[in-house]
Amino acid sequence: MNMLFTTENADDLEDTFHRITNVDKGKKWKNPSWFFMATARDQWLHIDGECKEQDVQCVVGWIWDRFHIRLWNIVSGGSNNVIANAHHENLLTIGGNLPLPHGHQPDSFDAGKESVCDDFLGLGRPVSPRELPLNNYQRLPNCDGIAALIEQAR
Repeated sequence: MNMLFTTENADDLEDTFHRITNVDKGKKWKNPSWFFMATARDQWLHIDGECKEQDVQCVVGWIWDRFHIRLWNIVSGGSNNVIANAHHENLLTIGGNLPLPHGHQPDSFDAGKESVCDDFLGLGRPVSPRELPLNNYQRLPNCDGIAALIEQAR
């Protein structure tokens, strides 16, 4: 996880993503098409003792060079927030990761987070790209261990 959207829900964010032309790709975000679902498989997250499938996923770009984000609704204390996993993928193959011929290979979590932050800055949203230390740093595939905070427009 590398992003937190406060006082949001995944369905509304999905609509917002669909209206955005990504600053890096010059294309609109969309849901993965049926053909490319093999390269945008469901992801599950362990939350409050339960495994929860993502509520929404969106992509922008082609399968050999794209950004991909998954969104999970998190309700806590009567407030709805969304946590997200944004990343860049390079040279996907249908069905998963090499060495087996199947397709989801993130090459940078930071690049995905930064691209989404730029998109939401363009909407005039308050964005803090290095707000929440998660202590999950990985050199590869490029994860600085700090999540971005994106708030509702004021």
